[in-house]
Amino acid sequence: MTGILISIASAAIVFATWSLWLKTAFRQAVPDNIAGFVLAMATGLGLGIAAFFYQPGAFGSVIATVAAFMSLFWLLVTAAGKQKVDTPKIVVGQALPSFTALNEDGSWFDSQSLDGNPFLIKFFRGHW
Repeated sequence: MTGILISIASAAIVFATWSLWLKTAFRQAVPDNIAGFVLAMATGLGLGIAAFFYQPGAFGSVIATVAAFMSLFWLLVTAAGKQKVDTPKIVVGQALPSFTALNEDGSWFDSQSLDGNPFLIKFFRGHW
């Protein structure tokens, strides 16, 4: 009986943490310090693994396996997916470096054609 209770506790921690993480991620409000999320997921993973030492039965084993997999997946993806933030190469008011690029119509654009005029350039970086 102890094994299934540990499995359920593991799943509860992992699912609650995932829910809170997804809620913050969809609002684009993920904090810089994610130590609380990491601690919760590590606890869920530890409990999921510990449940197997208490013979949780078939149902408890499934719950513990799912919870352990979800927490391990989150920990690995979060560790590998941290985006690096560098200082900007160009800041507002600084001279634009010279470059050429293709326009949407296939013609070449030269940044020097903008000399002497105020302008706004927006670069789109696709996430695919």
